[in-house]
Amino acid sequence: MNDFLNIATSFGADKCTQHGYHFFYPQHIEHLREKQFNLLEIGFDGGNSARFWRQYFPQAKLHFLDIKHSDQQGDWVLFTGDQSNINDLESLSKAIGSCELIIDDGSHDQIDVMRTFNMLYQIVKTDGVYIIEDCHTAYNKQWNGGIIS
Repeated sequence: MNDFLNIATSFGADKCTQHGYHFFYPQHIEHLREKQFNLLEIGFDGGNSARFWRQYFPQAKLHFLDIKHSDQQGDWVLFTGDQSNINDLESLSKAIGSCELIIDDGSHDQIDVMRTFNMLYQIVKTDGVYIIEDCHTAYNKQWNGGIIS
């Protein structure tokens, strides 16, 4: 756990400083540390998370989807696309094939979260992990959250 926290903090990834994910992530993803596998994260922003994942998973092939084009260069594949767009999600899943780890840290809009899960969960390997970050937004109308009746 300290390794996750130390690496995330050193790259300025908000996974620990803002969210406390270092208490949960390692128990679900530590087994992937030295493996070669595909990781997909929805949301790239400034690339802090990408640099963190590269250090944490040195053997992984890193893929990212972000709505805005970024000139961030690195040892990863950055797709420009919108997680609310089914065609973008289909293209992404075809390009990647299968993943051992998918993290949705994208728009946090609950419609997008559900659509993305429905489209991408099918490419998660049997022993893979699918993580949806910032689940508190599920209760916030700003992100189309709330009680569904």
